[in-house]
Amino acid sequence: MIPFREAYWNIPAHTLIYPLFLPFLVAFVWGCVSAVRRWRRGRPDVRWDRPWTRLAGLVSQGAVQLRILRETYAGMLHASLFWGFVVLFGATCMVMLEEYLGIPTLRGPFYLYFMSLIVDLFGLAALIGTAMAIFRRWVLRPARLREPRKSDRYSVLLVLTFLILVTGFIVEGARIVATRDPWAAWSPGGWLTAAALQGMTLGSVETLHAYAWWSHAVLAFAFVAYLPFSGILHVLTAPLSIFFRSLQPLGKLMGATDAATGTVAGTQDDGASGLAIEQFTWKHLLDLDACTECGRCQAVCPAWQSGVALSPKGLIMDLRDHLRERRNGRSQESDHWVILKAGP
Repeated sequence: MIPFREAYWNIPAHTLIYPLFLPFLVAFVWGCVSAVRRWRRGRPDVRWDRPWTRLAGLVSQGAVQLRILRETYAGMLHASLFWGFVVLFGATCMVMLEEYLGIPTLRGPFYLYFMSLIVDLFGLAALIGTAMAIFRRWVLRPARLREPRKSDRYSVLLVLTFLILVTGFIVEGARIVATRDPWAAWSPGGWLTAAALQGMTLGSVETLHAYAWWSHAVLAFAFVAYLPFSGILHVLTAPLSIFFRSLQPLGKLMGATDAATGTVAGTQDDGASGLAIEQFTWKHLLDLDACTECGRCQAVCPAWQSGVALSPKGLIMDLRDHLRERRNGRSQESDHWVILKAGP
């Protein structure tokens, strides 16, 4: 018998997923467009030179994540989340290829080796990585991760991610139990979930599957819509920041005078102290949105380590918030000045 799986088993109204996804997609696109418009407020800066060098850096730092992996715990949880979601997103696309283009991705050896075994292993890795991140943020609580704001946006994202992964495995486990899938062992995550669901009646399992399937879809759509407005925006902006990074030697200082305007960097034309947000380049503004709030800059800051209330992390977050408030017309500060606060 050729191994196979029905794409939308027990979901006869699955075509409703498209009109359901539309408002979430609109929110995502609007958020991305708003971000680009924020960056365009900055001064011009040429960052297209040496494209192959930039691409190599994007692969090593963005895809392979060599720099993040220098820290064992944080590196492993981040890599598990990143690659887990990359593989899971690819699997979702494969299901669509099977259903709408007739490409056989849910049958034969490819289904067993990739769509079942590899996808489940990466899904489990993402779930473990999420649990590690929650434990680190809620229990270990390293000083550099403590939020200088009352709200913790990353905790909301971690809970949402955890629920997406859990409902996905419930969908798979319920299907395995209800259909008595003979290839269940090839899906370790689904097999473990199915073992926990043994003893339920067939009707209960089918109902659980349907509720979990739609909950999984809505949660995933909410994640997509929330992405441009949350800290997880860095999954899009960090790769851009890496690609458009400065290729100058590390530690090289910029000139004190802006060659284009003749004004001194860090001052306005009237000589008043301060820096208007429009005096940053578009790359500087992109970098504000690319900040992951990991706190590594704060952890190695001599001023912070000496007890001075000067947080590089807090400074970047203040600048980013100011940029977004200015864009939305809600800034409580001057229309012309960024207030660089000493503390977080």
